[in-house]
Amino acid sequence: MMVKAFSVKSLSFDHLPGDDELVWLLGDSDAGPLDITDTAELLTVRPQLLPMKFVAVCLLLPLCAMAAAPWWTDWDLEDRNSRHWYIAMMIVGWFFVLPGMLAIFGAMNERFAAKGDYLRLDKQTGRLELCQHGRTFEREDLIAFTLLTRYLNCIGGGFDWTRQLGALIRAPDGSIELLPILREIEADLLLRRLATRLGAICGVPVRTIELGWRASRALKDN
Repeated sequence: MMVKAFSVKSLSFDHLPGDDELVWLLGDSDAGPLDITDTAELLTVRPQLLPMKFVAVCLLLPLCAMAAAPWWTDWDLEDRNSRHWYIAMMIVGWFFVLPGMLAIFGAMNERFAAKGDYLRLDKQTGRLELCQHGRTFEREDLIAFTLLTRYLNCIGGGFDWTRQLGALIRAPDGSIELLPILREIEADLLLRRLATRLGAICGVPVRTIELGWRASRALKDN
């Protein structure tokens, strides 16, 4: 069986799948940092949004430094060519780069905010809500959580690490379904801790599947 990366929302099995059947990347191709809220009653995981005020300051600082460059360097604005370069840089920076970057980061925030929560877990009952699938499961429906770590072929060439958290669910008809929950590309330790925490609350194991570069490439799924 070969499943193209992110081409299906879930996988269904008539048996308990082995690790070699849990290597496929499913669901949404978007990946990003996580915002985890863990209270006495509820564990909630949602996308973490960019702090736009901080982003704006980070963009403004170099532009301000460029604007002040003639006064703290030996840049001579009396020279016609230097003056033209300075004016061009200010126009590009303040009227194109700054608003363009803010628009890009703002659009990213809107995209992830629109996803809502990834999951909500009632810590008292073990009821798990997978919000991206619009489905809720009781504790007895859960078989295991899965944590897949492998390489993914990136746009522009090259392979990067990616990690996908999923859940193995026993369906009413007796089949077993693998549902992806979320994907991360950087916070390996955070995602491992989250998977362990979910497994401990629900009383189910965490199945960890790791593929190296050669094994990931051999799948030829993207």
